[in-house]
Amino acid sequence: MPRDDALTFGDLLGRLDWREIVCTKCDRHGHYYVHGLASTHGRNFKILEWIGEMTKDCPRQNSPGLADARGARCPGLRKFR
Repeated sequence: MPRDDALTFGDLLGRLDWREIVCTKCDRHGHYYVHGLASTHGRNFKILEWIGEMTKDCPRQNSPGLADARGARCPGLRKFR
């Protein structure tokens, strides 16, 4: 898969132990070990694609009329660019 300058799990290996995901819309949140995510999805799997997978069952995703239906974010990722 083309990288398109996106962060991948491989970029975080050795730099972070775990990754947090939070949703400002539905208040769901969780913590995931980067090593486990890289093992499961692969080192080259993009973080944004993972967020999409994690939020595909979000009750706000398919709500009509919402400008930003998904509020899921991984806080603190900007410092790894």
